Amino acid sequence: MVRLTASTWEVFSVDDAEPLVKHPQRIEWDVQAAQKGGHKHFMIKEIFEQPQVIADCLTGRLVNDAQGNASIRLPELDGHAHALQRIHIVACGTSYHAGLWGMYLLERWAGIPVQVEIASEFRYRKPILDKHGLVLAISQSGETADTLAGIQLAKEHGLPVMGMCNVVGSSVARESDRVLYTQAGPEISVASTKAMCSQLTALLLLALYWGQAQPHLWTTRPSTAAPPSWPTCRRCWKRPCPTMRSRAQELALDLLEAWTASCTWAGAPTSPWPWRARSSSRRSPTSTPRATRPGR
Repeated sequence: MVRLTASTWEVFSVDDAEPLVKHPQRIEWDVQAAQKGGHKHFMIKEIFEQPQVIADCLTGRLVNDAQGNASIRLPELDGHAHALQRIHIVACGTSYHAGLWGMYLLERWAGIPVQVEIASEFRYRKPILDKHGLVLAISQSGETADTLAGIQLAKEHGLPVMGMCNVVGSSVARESDRVLYTQAGPEISVASTKAMCSQLTALLLLALYWGQAQPHLWTTRPSTAAPPSWPTCRRCWKRPCPTMRSRAQELALDLLEAWTASCTWAGAPTSPWPWRARSSSRRSPTSTPRATRPGR
């Protein structure tokens, strides 16, 4: 419960109306992060930001010692590196699919059994939770209602909760015992790109972090050597983006042509978006304008 005035704010407990001490947290996001930056739309902008997101997520976490040996450092988890009996990943939507990918890494490199749950299903049943396990709640915004309900259920069973989210001070961050921030920055586009990319990177770090205590599980030790310099690494990651964009445009045209051909063969409208076509249109398949490939 909050009481706001023109110049002050106070927070009170809902249970007994006693004042609570809250410490403000500054979110280091600038105005430029919420602008298109010369791109046609936010999605393509955020796709091209993925190399920077990977670098930001790894910075300070992927380190080399004096002998040049690479290791994963996660200060957020200090004191919580003991062997776990089981990990329950609770998430929704894109975060759920990131959790499925993380399950393979955690089981292979850390040797920890992992169960991935859709939060909306997890909260409404009576799960059997290992008391020596951990609940990993993944949410991009940190405000997903079903995921928050899953966190509450885990606490009722006495399990520790680790949150993985992108927003400092979010509900998931406040309700979790430990938090691993993905540091993706604001994502405007509805279809997630860079936020999911940062979740995959964070899950990779988690698998390597817990796997460091059990290197005998790695038949082939993954290379975690830090690059000679972060600027060089960023250039290497950014270089493929323009090439992939051109290739994606070619594949999109191939898909469009294949879709049009299949609809024509089946006697359906030749447009891949029939709801946009005018009802009076009577174009024949041969009169449909052919898309022009870039650079050809």
